[in-house]
Amino acid sequence: MSVFLLKRSSAKSRLGATRLSIGVLANLLIASPAAAQTCRPDTLAAVVNDHAADAPYLLVTTSGRWLRVYGQDFIDPRSWHRREPLAVCPGADSTSLRVRDVRRREDLITENDRVVVGAGPIQIMNGPGFRALLARVAVQCPESRVRFATPATLLDVQDMFQATLDRDALRRFNAAAQKTRDGEFPACAARDGASCPANATMDALMKAELIKRFAIPVCAHGSASWG
Repeated sequence: MSVFLLKRSSAKSRLGATRLSIGVLANLLIASPAAAQTCRPDTLAAVVNDHAADAPYLLVTTSGRWLRVYGQDFIDPRSWHRREPLAVCPGADSTSLRVRDVRRREDLITENDRVVVGAGPIQIMNGPGFRALLARVAVQCPESRVRFATPATLLDVQDMFQATLDRDALRRFNAAAQKTRDGEFPACAARDGASCPANATMDALMKAELIKRFAIPVCAHGSASWG
């Protein structure tokens, strides 16, 4: 029995030493000049569980990023809290990121939300106005799934929202949109589909300083699908 306990104690010591070495190495990497040049500061807005089968947790940042956490057993993403400072660093390859909670000194590996893997959808929402909406939603209603909205669905919500605008807000929106006499956005005149006008409308809402108001009906949609 004493030999067994000695072996077990020795194994635990080696495991502890290994984990300590990994932790020291991670701290050295995050503090190195090379890492400082490539890591980007951000702030945690929320940790969202969208119930995906393999990796259900997403780190939502105040800059509008939604970073899906890869499955692991060492750190519970739910222990990270709103307003904690983050460092978003490159991962081991182009499809991953290493996100550090600076206060807790913990790292999580996430998908790289700025790399398209495989064949993406034909139409996507990715303009500056839409990114501004995501940043607002991350703070106001992080459970929203508007990030996955199809352009056609979002265009319907945009049309209903415009119909509710008062005269001053509508004037600011029209000045920002600069549509043609046919009611089209100049950049979208020769293009089919909903992606271009939906993105252009979001950009106009941003320029007219209406993103905060537009987030109200978006948040009212709750966590329902935007398919």
